[in-house]
Amino acid sequence: MTELTWPLVGEITARTLRMSFFALTLSLSLGLPIGILLGRSHFRGRRAVVGIVNAGMGAPPVVVGLTLALLLWRNGPLGGLGLMYSMEAMVIAQVVIALPLIVGITLAAVGALDADWDLQARTLGIPAAWRTWLLLREIRLGCGAWFDSLGRWRSVDGRGQSRG
Repeated sequence: MTELTWPLVGEITARTLRMSFFALTLSLSLGLPIGILLGRSHFRGRRAVVGIVNAGMGAPPVVVGLTLALLLWRNGPLGGLGLMYSMEAMVIAQVVIALPLIVGITLAAVGALDADWDLQARTLGIPAAWRTWLLLREIRLGCGAWFDSLGRWRSVDGRGQSRG
């Protein structure tokens, strides 16, 4: 067993932060456009896609991890890639867990916008790049309100005592 030293703790912390940064960047770069697309467009099968996103939001992380492990083990369908126990596999797992949450929250924030929002912005002569920036700001505010409401909830233990 390796002795736990401060340089080792620093290396582990740096690796964890690097992995989380890559997973968050990938999740946001995939999830925001998908959520905006789902929130602003109506197409055949949209309800099914939104249902899959909602199901993914409720998927237990343990089930996601075990499913990915089964896929990535040597004798699994993706075992030939040699990703099991690698940083890439951990990033993939975090993205699979976070992506439905980011898509769902973005979808809800875009859905909360006024239906004529884009028409109003175009009528005012706002260029497409600025409209995109304003849309992202509105989504951020919607997501911020959602996270703020989470902070107001209080946990209750088994005896009915609040632990906030």
